[in-house]
Amino acid sequence: MKQLIALVPYNLIIGLYGIAELVKYLLFLINRFTLQVFNNKARANAKMDIAWGQKLGLYPRSLPKEVKNKCVLIHCASMGEVTVSIGVIKQILDQHPDHYVVVTTNTLTGKQQLYRKLSAEYQQRVFHTYLPLDLPWMMSALLRKVKPLVTLIVEVELWPNLIRKCKSRDIPVIIINARMTETTLQSYKKVSWLSKPMIAAISRVIARNQADYDGYKSLGFPEQNIQIVGNLKFDIELPDESVALQKRAQLNLDERIVFIAGSTHLDEEEVVINAYKKLKFQFPELILLVAPRHPDRFHQVLEYLIVQDVNVIQRSLNEEITDKTDVVLIDVMGELSTLYGASDFAFVGGSIADKGGHNPLEASVYSKPVIMGPHVYNNPEVCAELQQVGGLAIANSEEEFYDTVQLWCENKEVRSKVGKAGRQAIESHAELTSVIAKAVYEIVEKPVQ
Repeated sequence: MKQLIALVPYNLIIGLYGIAELVKYLLFLINRFTLQVFNNKARANAKMDIAWGQKLGLYPRSLPKEVKNKCVLIHCASMGEVTVSIGVIKQILDQHPDHYVVVTTNTLTGKQQLYRKLSAEYQQRVFHTYLPLDLPWMMSALLRKVKPLVTLIVEVELWPNLIRKCKSRDIPVIIINARMTETTLQSYKKVSWLSKPMIAAISRVIARNQADYDGYKSLGFPEQNIQIVGNLKFDIELPDESVALQKRAQLNLDERIVFIAGSTHLDEEEVVINAYKKLKFQFPELILLVAPRHPDRFHQVLEYLIVQDVNVIQRSLNEEITDKTDVVLIDVMGELSTLYGASDFAFVGGSIADKGGHNPLEASVYSKPVIMGPHVYNNPEVCAELQQVGGLAIANSEEEFYDTVQLWCENKEVRSKVGKAGRQAIESHAELTSVIAKAVYEIVEKPVQ
């Protein structure tokens, strides 16, 4: 009863948020069937699609009947969590050929990443739906439709009503690659009336490290149900490097020193372009690829680059890279990973801007040296290990940023050594996904107490 009373103000807040989401969705529909009909670029840069209405119960979920009672439900907040979960999805499907996976996300980019990362063969058994608002009746409707064997939540996004409804249906809830930052921990303690029953309803926590283990333990979660296996971000599929080399040749980059700035945010392009313009005098063959994190910033970044006295072309226009090209704006989605492989070294964004830093392993897996700013709290253990083995440089100032990139430009042996160190760190964490998939099914096959 106390939990139900505690959920009243929470449900009210979620309901008010839902009204705002409804307004945005209706505006999207008006725009989609008017302006976007004639504007392909606007349609490509939209943050929603028609199925967004699944969040509000206004659009049907296209799930085949056979998924019921034979699927794993995996919630990934957005693109980063989807990327982390891909290996686990594949392991589940490989170990259980008659089972399916239903993935929920909060964002369109997460949905797009899911299908980019899976082959056509896997896509036949993986289905996507947007996670509905965390209201009791909406979560009940989702679980009735899917009827999962188990619900996996990737990393940190815990929804009280989702977890409560799973518990009431005897559906185990497992947090994989579980994160519990100090900020999140203190937030949960402040709203213990809401978080305590939610945490108690979780079946198992598969944590990244001791700090995450200790965080869940301090919230009262039984330590015998917490398991440390390491960070899933390290256990990523090793890419076919020949594809990246083909991309490099295709883009006419074989005779260039290629510096890529990936997943950049506001103000980071300024630091990168300032370093580039200084280095260009020393290294005329240097070329810069800039890939903003969010599509809605493509035009803003283009306007900034145009006034920087550099020769800029847009990837979306398929413009040819020539000897005179200085900067390529990567204003398309889905190419960043391969372009990391086609580069000589990389800056990974969200780390000069205070966004916590994006995943450096996307470049390290191609044996590329990586530089980031000081804000790496989204992936502290990943960055710490890469830095420890020499695969990652952290720049605390523009001067440090410039000095590091200058060294990599002038010394191919140094950048090769740095890149190989990062790749070896990744290879040392193999088989995590297999361990997690087995742990999940141990819970699924355990008799209900």
